[in-house]
Amino acid sequence: MVYQPLGTTNNEQVYVYNGDQKSPLPGKRGLAKTTRVVSSVTTTNAKHATLTLTTTKYTYQNQLAKVLFAIPGTKLATTQQVAHFTVPKSWLVLSSKQATRLKQATANPANQAALKTQATAYVTAHVQSELKALAAKAQAGDQAAQAQLANQAQLTQSLTAQYQRAFTRQALLKLSSH
Repeated sequence: MVYQPLGTTNNEQVYVYNGDQKSPLPGKRGLAKTTRVVSSVTTTNAKHATLTLTTTKYTYQNQLAKVLFAIPGTKLATTQQVAHFTVPKSWLVLSSKQATRLKQATANPANQAALKTQATAYVTAHVQSELKALAAKAQAGDQAAQAQLANQAQLTQSLTAQYQRAFTRQALLKLSSH
């Protein structure tokens, strides 16, 4: 997910995301005129990203107050809208500058070759150390470790995927920060 900081203090941000076209999206279709818009991002173990919009509006205490204070032809103003993004841990939340730098860095063939070499070394080292640790536990009589080692091909594949995701995340963060 990408955000664009507003102003110089970086306190306000505009988030860019691809949502369901049928649901009300923030922007021209979804957000009313407000006095305050707040957004927040939370990282979770969820598999899918979600967006929760909460709107706070002025209301009249009763019908008499509405009759006395309502101006004909006007609607109640929205006072605050909160957009809360919940994203999986596998997602990166980058500023637009970081995303641009990342795109430029990954487009470079020299960087691609270096990343591939680093990724292979990182994944191989971690998978081997993990397998050695499991073998030591299995020799010590750990039943769970013995069960995992029994299906070594599946174990190697899952560990490889796990460390590839970890390396990719680290590399992307490193590239986007330069």
